[in-house]
Amino acid sequence: MIPNDLQIWLELQNSKQDTPFSDDGVVFVPAGEVPASVHEGYIEPTYLSAEELKEPSIAANIHAHKDTIALITWAAVDENESAWGYWRGPEDTPITEAPIVQLDSEGTYRLLPGASLSDALAWSLDDYSHTFDEFVELCAEAGVRLSANDPGALLAPADRAGQSNPAAVHAAANKMYLAANE
Repeated sequence: MIPNDLQIWLELQNSKQDTPFSDDGVVFVPAGEVPASVHEGYIEPTYLSAEELKEPSIAANIHAHKDTIALITWAAVDENESAWGYWRGPEDTPITEAPIVQLDSEGTYRLLPGASLSDALAWSLDDYSHTFDEFVELCAEAGVRLSANDPGALLAPADRAGQSNPAAVHAAANKMYLAANE
C-alpha cells in the first residue's frame, strides 16, 4: 500500500502538474524503485575506478550501503542527489508506519521528523523555495494535511520506540564487512 501523500504527489507529477516540492527539484519515484542517483552512487558506484573498488574499506562501505538501501522503500529524490524513503529497517516496518529516512549526497543516512513523507520534505526543505508555513498551505491545497503547522511540533525520530536507525545499521554492516576482509 502506498501512503496517501505519495500517491497524490505521484499522480500530480504523472499528469505534469507541480507538487509543493517541485520548486526544490524534488521528483517522486514509484514505491519499490531505487532512484538512479542511489543506484549509481551506492549500489554500483560508477564514479569509482576498478582499483578503488578493490580497496577493502571502499568495498566494505559499498556492501554496507547495499544492505542498508535494501531496507528502504524509496519515494523521492532532488537535484542535489538527496533521496528520501520509508525506513522499513530490519523490523520490516509497514510502509504506512515507517519513518522517513534521507540519504544525502555524502552517503549519510538520517531519520527525519514527521509522520509522513510530506512532513519530512517540508521540514528538510524549509526556507529553500518555501517556508514551512507555505508548505502547509500548498500541501493542503493539494489535499494533503501535514501533521503539524510548526516544524518544531513534528514527531521527532527519537520518539519512535523500538525503531532501528539506518545510520547505525550501515555502520554495523560496514564494521562487519571490514572485519571479514582482515
